[in-house]
Amino acid sequence: MAQDVPLRVPRLYYGSLRPETGECLLLLEDLAPAQTLNILDGCTAEDAAFVLGHLAAFHAALWEHPRLRLMDWLPAFDEQAENDQRQYAHSWDVFIEKVRGLLPDGIAPLGARLKHHVAAVKQYLGREPQTLLHGDFHLHNILFGHSSEERALAVIDWQACSRGRAVRDVAHFLVTGFVPESRRAHELALLRQYHTALTERGVESYSFDQCLHDYRFTMLEEVVFLVMVLAHMDFTANETVIKIRDMAIERICGAVIDHNAGDLLQG
Repeated sequence: MAQDVPLRVPRLYYGSLRPETGECLLLLEDLAPAQTLNILDGCTAEDAAFVLGHLAAFHAALWEHPRLRLMDWLPAFDEQAENDQRQYAHSWDVFIEKVRGLLPDGIAPLGARLKHHVAAVKQYLGREPQTLLHGDFHLHNILFGHSSEERALAVIDWQACSRGRAVRDVAHFLVTGFVPESRRAHELALLRQYHTALTERGVESYSFDQCLHDYRFTMLEEVVFLVMVLAHMDFTANETVIKIRDMAIERICGAVIDHNAGDLLQG
C-alpha cells in the first residue's frame, strides 16, 4: 500500500493460540474519545469536506495500482453480480410489501425495472478505473477525534471492501450523510473538491464529467442497497429502526429522483 494513506484503520489482530481447542486472541484498539456523528442528524458541509479530502487521498493511493490484482482476498465489486441480481429479485416483493405507501412517485417502477439490471449496474461499478473501496462508507463507520496536532478520523467495518469505481464510496457517504436539502445545496461542490483532490494526488484520465456521470450512475446501486437492507429489517424492533427506515427512504429516493437515475437504465 502507498505510504500516504490518511484513512486510519483501527488496529485489530486475531490470532489462534490453540487451533485444536479453538482458543484464540482478539486484540482491539480503543479509539476513545473519538465519536461517530448521528446519521439521523446528518453532517455539515465542513464535516463532509474533511472526510472526502481523506477519502480522495486514500482512493488515489491505490488508483489502478498493480497491487489490487495481487490481493487475492479482495473481490471485485461485481464478483457476485449475477447472484446479487437474483437476490434482489427475491427481495423486491418483500421490500415493496413492507414499504408500500412510503415511496415517492416513480421509485417503485424504477425498482421493479432494476430486477433485470442489477448485474449490469454492479458490472459498471466494478470496471476500471478501480481502487480499493470501503464498501459501506457512512457516518456510523467514521469516528472523529482530535490528536494533539490536528483533527483526525478513523474508519471501521471493512468487511465489505472490494475493488471498483471510487465514486461508490463517495455517493453512499453523501446520500446517506446529509438531509436532502443540505445534500442538494452542497453535493456538487463537494464532488468537485473530491475530484480536485484526486487529480492533485496524481490521478489522470478521469475527468470531472466522468466522475459526475459515475456519481449519478451510483444512485441505481443506492436503490439496490435500499431494497436489500429494508427487505430484511424488522420494523417492529424499536423506534430507532423506524427512524432509520424513513431516513433511508427519504435520502436515497430523493437523490435518485434529483439525479434522474432511471434515465441511465438501458432497456
